[in-house]
Amino acid sequence: MKILWYSLKMFKIKKIKLLYSNLLDSFYKILIFNPQKQKQVIVIRTDAIGDYLLFRNFLEPIYHKYGKITLVGNQAYQDLVLNFDMSYIDTFIPINRKRFIRNPLYHFYIIKQLRKFSYKILINPIYSRDYISENIAHLVLAEKKIASFGDLSNLDQKTKIQYDSNYHQLIPADPHITFEFYRNLEFIKHLLSCEINISYYLPIDKLQPTTLLDQLPQPYSTLFIGASENFRKWGIQHFAEVGRFFIQNGENVVICGGKEDYQKAEEIKKLMGYPQKIFNLCGKTTLSELAQVVYNGNHLLSNETSCVHLAIAIRHNKVFVVSNGNHFGRFIPYPKELTQNYFPIYHPTIEKDLQAYQKFSNLQQRSDLDINDIQTQQVIKAIKYASIKSPKKCYNTQKQ
Repeated sequence: MKILWYSLKMFKIKKIKLLYSNLLDSFYKILIFNPQKQKQVIVIRTDAIGDYLLFRNFLEPIYHKYGKITLVGNQAYQDLVLNFDMSYIDTFIPINRKRFIRNPLYHFYIIKQLRKFSYKILINPIYSRDYISENIAHLVLAEKKIASFGDLSNLDQKTKIQYDSNYHQLIPADPHITFEFYRNLEFIKHLLSCEINISYYLPIDKLQPTTLLDQLPQPYSTLFIGASENFRKWGIQHFAEVGRFFIQNGENVVICGGKEDYQKAEEIKKLMGYPQKIFNLCGKTTLSELAQVVYNGNHLLSNETSCVHLAIAIRHNKVFVVSNGNHFGRFIPYPKELTQNYFPIYHPTIEKDLQAYQKFSNLQQRSDLDINDIQTQQVIKAIKYASIKSPKKCYNTQKQ
């Protein structure tokens, strides 16, 4: 019943957003003249940080095919774009998703940015296209528009058919559950009509070491307590117990997350004791700094969220993920050929039959399993098992 109620609520909200956007855009188009100059290619990637991490390695083959890219993306991952990907990108147009929906003046500003130029080709590789990505694709002026055939995770059938008509070509997608990196690979292979060999990787060794590393005593392990939705967040009592385990085994603890997680991190510090061995960095790091902090730690324990994708991309060797099974098979678990250093800890219901749960979970908008049914000892057991491996070697723990 909870899932049904949530689905109906989200359906109504999306319908209201769609009506609002359509009315605004009909008015704005009258005010905005068509551009006089044309660029080669624009790519839409307005979804979350983890989605971008699982896609960004494919910017290179797009660049080699079409030239410098105009990227329309989520403001949340702007730091990654600026630090790692500007050799492929001509212009980055960051979108604040909430403001784009709620603020008419901001919406108008973004449309002006989008329509400064026209393009030869628009590429929307998002598999689960949504109202924001489709609204943008509709507004951009391009000779040819290409998108993934996609699914119905964020659009109902009628609305999807309406948006599909904006495109000249829909690239087919395997209907079976596919890990997202391979979903992106599937799209790019069809787009470029060739076989490509791409590694999943984020080269943090090109960054200047953050001064935050000077403040963190070695050795330490990292707890990432944030997530985009509360039902994906493991309880602070559980994190505190695992943190205490790290300290009792000779480590310090660094707690990371967003600004909204700062007070919860302070509560975790109180629950753990040993305040001199615990460092609260919630809301204090950019994504690039977070990558370096995680990389230089011995372990990462995280909710199933963007930090996990970041850790795998930088090739951290002990990544522990607490998950209630949301989008199982698509974002979790990581395939063994991408990493051998990923240790998921699942809800007991999932553990009973992973294959059966994978089929069931992708019929849901969200998992209804209580993440706090995952016990602390399950996580500590996984950490002890992984500790059989050799300790990780950090590329740079101190500023030179």
